[in-house]
Amino acid sequence: MRLHAEEKMPDFRLSLAFHGETSVADMVKDTPLTVFWILRYLGCTLCSYDIQEIKREYQRFLELGAKVVVVLQNQKETIESEMEEEALPMPLACDPECVIYDTLLIPATATKEERLPKTPEGIKKLEEKRQKAKEAGIVHGKDEGRAQQLPAMFIVDSERVVHYAHYARHSVDMPSVEETLELIQELK
Repeated sequence: MRLHAEEKMPDFRLSLAFHGETSVADMVKDTPLTVFWILRYLGCTLCSYDIQEIKREYQRFLELGAKVVVVLQNQKETIESEMEEEALPMPLACDPECVIYDTLLIPATATKEERLPKTPEGIKKLEEKRQKAKEAGIVHGKDEGRAQQLPAMFIVDSERVVHYAHYARHSVDMPSVEETLELIQELK
């Protein structure tokens, strides 16, 4: 099922890196808005860059009464061996079987070329993001999951009602951290 605004997010079981299992309902119940930032895998330089940016600005999400749950295709053990729990202000949910991706119909492309942007604006955004990741010292890590998986984002309330749904058309067709913070302000 492709999620749209005003629909309810399914109550997935979530396996959290550094923690046990929980459910979507438990993750959202005490927070006015929760962002489910669904990325590819930790070894992807662009995904690692997004995680760094979310971490850097996480206090701003909390100040707006929101939290972020990052969903990755990684095995829990991969994340736990490559990151430190203390460095994570937000939970990382592991979905190596791609249950969330498949249930929500978040597509993967057949080839890398299909996953990349085609417009001058999209290509510029990709090049800028790659440069920022390089400047941050991020290098490509272990591949895990579907290499051509596209990202998505859902902002839900404490009852799991979706207030914002975005399915990326290409690898960098996602709101930035700043744009996401603005969305949260608008939704409040």
